[in-house]
Amino acid sequence: MPTTKTKPKTRPRAPSPELRPASRSSWSGQLKLPDFHLPVKAYPAVVVSRTSPLCQIHAGCGEPIEYQKHCPIHGRVPAAEIAKAYPYAAGNRLPLQESDLARLAPADEKTIALEQFVTPDPFDWTLFSGRSYYLAPAHPAAGLPFQAFTAALEKAKVWGVGQMVLSGRRQLLAVSACDQQLLLYLLHWPAQRRGCPAFPSVANADALPLVRALEKTIGKAKGPVRWEQYADDWDQRLSSLVQSMVAALTAPFAKKKPSRRRATPGRTRPAASK
Repeated sequence: MPTTKTKPKTRPRAPSPELRPASRSSWSGQLKLPDFHLPVKAYPAVVVSRTSPLCQIHAGCGEPIEYQKHCPIHGRVPAAEIAKAYPYAAGNRLPLQESDLARLAPADEKTIALEQFVTPDPFDWTLFSGRSYYLAPAHPAAGLPFQAFTAALEKAKVWGVGQMVLSGRRQLLAVSACDQQLLLYLLHWPAQRRGCPAFPSVANADALPLVRALEKTIGKAKGPVRWEQYADDWDQRLSSLVQSMVAALTAPFAKKKPSRRRATPGRTRPAASK
């Protein structure tokens, strides 16, 4: 008997055609509410800029600079003899073992614990640390509750705020839903914020003419953002600079093809003397 294929109840969401989707998850666990558990995986939403390809050299020599761990009394120290300490007073340091520091690490339950929900309008944008992740179902069976939670979050127009343990440290976070996607944002702790510096104020009446002129300027540039026109071209410009400079250095040493000398008509080479 011919077998009939059953269509899935929900279609997997296709990635944006202009963006390369994240391929490897960096975290796996559960998103937890008081009476709801959702297995999820986290994928980096932003590619972190790699380190600079430039290196430090000794000017005029060209050899790379080396950094060595050095003790002012015993000289160079191998990695196996390097430990950690806490300076608790001038000239006094308390040695700490790895077992001591391990006691500080919070219990990692692999859980994104959402503790309350807020509207995004009054959200303090200075708390965003710049690290964000896509959340996706950890396995096919989690697809239905994932879709239900995302829809409920979008319909309520709220963000979830909570905590998780990442890289051995407790992190403050926010979770939002948009276009059937869940995004997790790592936040700074509120105590890390700084206030705006004071500056002299100007009477509203004095600033009104300039305000009206600026409103016209802003109105001319108002419209949808074309994100594709913004790109960091520093690496490309550095590569072009290096290629041109290397070409200039190697040009004088390029091998020249040997020229073939043509014999002059009417002349013969003299016979070699015996």
